[in-house]
Amino acid sequence: MPSSLFNQPNDKNLANLVKQINVNKFNFWTLYQISRSAIRFGYWRYLALPLLEQIQTSCESIETELWISSLIYICKAQPLAFSIEEFASSESNLQFASLNLKFLVSTEKNQPFSFCVGYVNCLESTFRGIRSILTTLKVINLLNSEKHQAVIQSLGQFCNPIIEARQHWVNLCSKSFDADTQTLLQMGLMIRMCLMIEQYLSILNDPVVGTKLSEISMEDLGENTQKNFKPSAQTQGFFELLCWARNKLSSTNSVDLDPIKVIYFTTAIGRPRSIQNIFNGFASYSDRRHN
Repeated sequence: MPSSLFNQPNDKNLANLVKQINVNKFNFWTLYQISRSAIRFGYWRYLALPLLEQIQTSCESIETELWISSLIYICKAQPLAFSIEEFASSESNLQFASLNLKFLVSTEKNQPFSFCVGYVNCLESTFRGIRSILTTLKVINLLNSEKHQAVIQSLGQFCNPIIEARQHWVNLCSKSFDADTQTLLQMGLMIRMCLMIEQYLSILNDPVVGTKLSEISMEDLGENTQKNFKPSAQTQGFFELLCWARNKLSSTNSVDLDPIKVIYFTTAIGRPRSIQNIFNGFASYSDRRHN
């Protein structure tokens, strides 16, 4: 599937692309391959999802149906907006996907579904952590100025969900010794993303004692030691976005404790392009193992 097919500027064009694919009346295996390519390029909701929903109606085994159903839930979990409601919906869809995948783990001993379960659970944990922060910030914005400042200085106490998410990524990464390099890099960047949020909340909690933001470099991620290694465009894009977010936060005056700075940072993480990159680790690994 040529990559140019996926260079569509908006959702309307993606919907038109789905119509063009349907006109060709491809068989279900071809539709599945197109869906996998769409997932790899980050077009989960508007391209991969409708094609997978077509496939689901014609699955001949319960295992295949559960796998396709899991992919459908994961596609639905890609947030359409950076909001509390969208992240809550994403968590719910990822939980359904995890349940399906856990069943596959119990029935298909020779398939790599254990990694898929772990990756989906890590995503769900990350979205839960970000939603928790957004909920806190929403409450802060409703307070008067005196209480506003007091709550800002206690933001560090709300780090636990993000800390847990980071630990989940670390644990998964340590167990995924057979994953491809791109997937390992993606997980490394997810760990860095969670750590950055955690560190910034710590700075807001105590500008003097708070931990400084860690540097981010491909070399520190540990999986690019191969000669002439080049990260994929998706991995490079995610890396550059995290570097941009870190630079924005580092240039913020530590005395200015406006939580909008946190929203500004996490909005960078929540841009559609970044959400696309967050999902690509799963796409890369599952795509490689299901060829």
